[in-house]
Amino acid sequence: MDVFDNVGVQVGNGNQLNIHAVDNDVGLLVRHGSEQIAFDRDNRFYVEISNRTSSPKRLELRIEGLRESVATLHPDKTIDLPGDGTVERRLILRCTATEPMAGPNPFRVVVTDRDTGRVRVQSEQLRVTIPANAVVASQLILGSRVSSAGTYTASLELTNNGNGELHVRPRVHELFEDTADVLPKEAVRLRGEWLNLLPGKRAETPVEIDFPNQEWADRTWTVPISIEVEDHESVGGALDDGSEITQYGVSADLGRTTADLARRFGSWNRHHHRVRGIWILGCGLLLLITGLRVGSAVASSDAESAAAPRTASPTSAVGAAPSTTKVRYTAMPCAPEKFVAILRPLTADEAQAHGAWLLEVEAARFERWAKVNPVLSTYAEDGKPPVYATKRDEACPKVKASYGSTFTTLIWVGPVSSQASVTLCQDLNRPAGNNINYDCLLLATT
Repeated sequence: MDVFDNVGVQVGNGNQLNIHAVDNDVGLLVRHGSEQIAFDRDNRFYVEISNRTSSPKRLELRIEGLRESVATLHPDKTIDLPGDGTVERRLILRCTATEPMAGPNPFRVVVTDRDTGRVRVQSEQLRVTIPANAVVASQLILGSRVSSAGTYTASLELTNNGNGELHVRPRVHELFEDTADVLPKEAVRLRGEWLNLLPGKRAETPVEIDFPNQEWADRTWTVPISIEVEDHESVGGALDDGSEITQYGVSADLGRTTADLARRFGSWNRHHHRVRGIWILGCGLLLLITGLRVGSAVASSDAESAAAPRTASPTSAVGAAPSTTKVRYTAMPCAPEKFVAILRPLTADEAQAHGAWLLEVEAARFERWAKVNPVLSTYAEDGKPPVYATKRDEACPKVKASYGSTFTTLIWVGPVSSQASVTLCQDLNRPAGNNINYDCLLLATT
């Protein structure tokens, strides 16, 4: 069978394009107007059903082998066939570039008797061959804010947005010459194994990144991670999102500390004696002056080393991101008309190996989608994402009953009202259970 091009599909059974099958009473003819079917367009097959007797018949058409979302019959699948008459129906195939249908898709047209359910006639097998549309989306999500030197954890997410199964592999690529502000290969560590991705599915792998000593000003680093897709050289490549990470400088940290001190001072000064507020302000100013002196020393050191090549070098994990060996557990509040969304149930081994890392990743993902859907920000407490981990045995009774003893830790978001729970998973870009995307199981707490 010939292949026409990369933007359409071919229909036929070998060189036989007209499929004709009959029984003693009913005849069936299937034909199409074009040998090539394009993506995202209605493509028509013409189905003729003829009555070879003088008695009327009540029939029904069905398509075997294709989903109803792809194949529809117009104007209707039911047929009242008059004696010695012929009725035509149109079979509409609408193939999208993201439907999981890459490769050959056999199907047939079947005519049944509406009164008895008996198959009266069926076509020979037709075949729709859909070319692969390989699309991989990649995103690097950092678990925490980067400032001081050390090792930070991140999550690399890969999503198959195409229409066929893909084999993908993340890798740390070599640096080109004269590439400034790019982290060296040795500073990025990940598992570069091949991952099997079905259409619509996501996979994630942990990444460790070493950042150098903090400078006075902010500095943006490029992470040298790229994606390789088997049998598709033009797909993948550099990360779509998150490849540039800002390492905040001493000046940014001082500004952050000063703002926090001012906020605390204002709060305390409203509730405590004025003298105590003056003491707090004095301590804050002393801390600020000390920080400025340290910053000046760092800036001076940076100026002396300005002529040195601007590449990072791995450092020890002093001042690194929080440890990922222990999960910080939080009690799950159980209240009427309140719901939680379970994002990840973890086994004991999973919780011990990377439970805290996954908790950080989910919190970072919540913050990211809160920028897209401002309603999520209303669920935050003190500006922190409402993402928590709870031991299964200590979860609310209905939540605990939804998971077997295999799971020991539940990572969840909430609690939210019953009204807010309706769109919570969609707001997080995680459609609810049994979707091809991540599960997001909504459960009442009582």
